[in-house]
Amino acid sequence: MTQQGLLFYIRRELMSAKSGSRLFNGLMVIALALILGGGWLAYLVQTGGGDITVKDVRFMGHDGKLVSALLYVPKGVNAKNPAPGIVATHGYINSRETQDGFAIEFARRGYVVLAPDQSGHGYSDPPAFANAFGGADSLPYLRSLDIVDKDNIGIEGHSMGGWASIIAAAMNPQGYKSIVVASSSPGTYGAPEGTATFPRNVGLIYSK
Repeated sequence: MTQQGLLFYIRRELMSAKSGSRLFNGLMVIALALILGGGWLAYLVQTGGGDITVKDVRFMGHDGKLVSALLYVPKGVNAKNPAPGIVATHGYINSRETQDGFAIEFARRGYVVLAPDQSGHGYSDPPAFANAFGGADSLPYLRSLDIVDKDNIGIEGHSMGGWASIIAAAMNPQGYKSIVVASSSPGTYGAPEGTATFPRNVGLIYSK
């Protein structure tokens, strides 16, 4: 290779490296913007535009097992201004975050929402299926909060969470005002059979 050819080769490689570096830096800036923008968008969605405070809570069940949950608190709710409450329980092999869609909308409408991890799911202590799927302790815990109007508490559960909700209603017959179960039913896996009077004020969501 001649001296002139060598100089041309070196110049071309330097220009290529500089161009590649600019491209890499540009892609890094775009990636960082997407990460930060996506995180901010997720925050706005989960908090209803900043009007909902989401707390990670832990409490002990009556059997000594740890129960994990997310607590959604609408803006302006406090001990002097309590709000109605809802326990929203997920189904089998899911976690508390699965109830986000329901919990966020409930909280946007002014409800304090407790979305627990069922026993043996998420961050709650094992085993699964134990302690009435965790429903036995979630309702009393929500009722214990001074930010919750104890005379206006609802229960909502999906699939296996419906069984947890029905059992919770049976164990706390005066502790709830209404109950909604989605893709679930009474009389299964420990959930008592339904009657003309139990559970009261019940709504059933089912598809064909």
